[in-house]
Amino acid sequence: MIINQIYSIDSCDDVELNIKRGSKLEFRLTYDDSKEIEAIVCIIPGGAEDMNSYIYIDDYLTRNYKVAVININYHCIGNRPHLGSSFYLDDIDKFILDTSLKAINLKCINVYGINSYENLNNAFIRIDQEIQKLKLNQQLHQNYKLKTHVSFLPFKNEYEYFEKELDKNKTGTYCGDLVTKYNGEYPIWVFVEIIPFGRLIKFYRFVANKLQDRKMMDESYM
Repeated sequence: MIINQIYSIDSCDDVELNIKRGSKLEFRLTYDDSKEIEAIVCIIPGGAEDMNSYIYIDDYLTRNYKVAVININYHCIGNRPHLGSSFYLDDIDKFILDTSLKAINLKCINVYGINSYENLNNAFIRIDQEIQKLKLNQQLHQNYKLKTHVSFLPFKNEYEYFEKELDKNKTGTYCGDLVTKYNGEYPIWVFVEIIPFGRLIKFYRFVANKLQDRKMMDESYM
């Protein structure tokens, strides 16, 4: 008989960032209790559309081989829309959007007040309407497209004590004074100093897209 059992266990905290995980690590154990198990197969699923197909792989393996299958539902498995995540703007996304809007002299959107998916959706509808007005008044080229960036918010509470990246740097010895001094209105030279390297790459890729610079785009993936 094929047995499927799901376990939830406490996992490791993020030692590097000194924050605790709020969700448990889940894994599914599948085996045939009529067979003598000769091997254990571990599967770490990806985040593609066919992720749920791994359930059938577990079943196939245990029916046809003398194996037990462990399928790990790792912490950020809910980091795609089809897996439950939603769109939101993190600090870097807001900086990018705010900079793009200021570049076309569109100042009626409070970017830093966008704190929910509903706010985000309404803001982009308003932005689209304002851009259409600028085009009708010939203040923007008809082919203009706003370059911006949004992030995925996993449906799980990945971190129990999650703080915004830039706010967290206020207490840092390296750039705490800069974050406190400029408090959200960052000159570009301050901005690149205080963001993590991964966020810097994302910002670099945004600039490459905006400038249509193929060399910069290639460099962002090196």
